[in-house]
Amino acid sequence: MSPTKDSLHGWTVVPFALVVIVAIFWGLPFLFLASLYSARSAFNTAHVHPMLPPVVTGVLVWVLALFHLIGSGMPAGPPVAQFCSLLGGPLSVTAVSA
Repeated sequence: MSPTKDSLHGWTVVPFALVVIVAIFWGLPFLFLASLYSARSAFNTAHVHPMLPPVVTGVLVWVLALFHLIGSGMPAGPPVAQFCSLLGGPLSVTAVSA
């Protein structure tokens, strides 16, 4: 048995079940509808300035490449393939954004 199920005794099962039901029937539709709205409005950085989307994209790609390098290290393979694999994505995105 799970630790959560073992800790629920008697009357505590009913409030727990109500919270789960509310989370499912209200939370999931809210999540999906809020995601649709935020994808249309919150991520539209072009309303702020026309150059902001390529700048944000370039910065995020380089930050993700840095996090990948810190977390996983260099990819496996010969040194030329390692640098191409590590820098290929960020350099191509930067070139397209520029």
